[in-house]
Amino acid sequence: MEQQTKSYSRKTVTSPENVKKLAWLFFLLMLIISITKDLSVFLLSIPTFNDLEEHEGIVEITHGGYRNSYLSLKADDKVILFTCWISSGGISDCIEKEKRAFYIGKPAKIYSYRALINGIFYENRLLQLEVDGKTIISYEQQKTKYLQKKDSYFYLQTLFCFVALLFLTTLYFKDTKEMQ
Repeated sequence: MEQQTKSYSRKTVTSPENVKKLAWLFFLLMLIISITKDLSVFLLSIPTFNDLEEHEGIVEITHGGYRNSYLSLKADDKVILFTCWISSGGISDCIEKEKRAFYIGKPAKIYSYRALINGIFYENRLLQLEVDGKTIISYEQQKTKYLQKKDSYFYLQTLFCFVALLFLTTLYFKDTKEMQ
């Protein structure tokens, strides 16, 4: 019995039709990844004060990345990071650099919630900060800030993806008409 072997030529894999399919799959993957960032801003909803998580500890500043520092609480040999942004395109700082020294090392209470960021990650988003029993950042103040950022957010990545989709669709149908 003779064993048959299939041979695949390079022409089959790189045929214009297969290249188009791969380009569309790649584009759809990029579209999904890009839209998730904008989607997490679009779906932003602030929980009521009673639904927030409460954390107590000592205030610290933890540096992360090249431009961000996170307000953090140290309690029971555990450090919890908090952010004050609604999209990874902004700055995560909760306290202005000039005022940080006043709060570092002091006991604090933070009210926060687990927020969706970039469509697939979660972080602790600060909604109220109390240091030494004084409210430094209030719930209403932060809620207003987040909602204003959401209202003024420009969905650039989604817009870009839909323009690219229009362009690719036009090219695809143009090529299809020329082939017939």
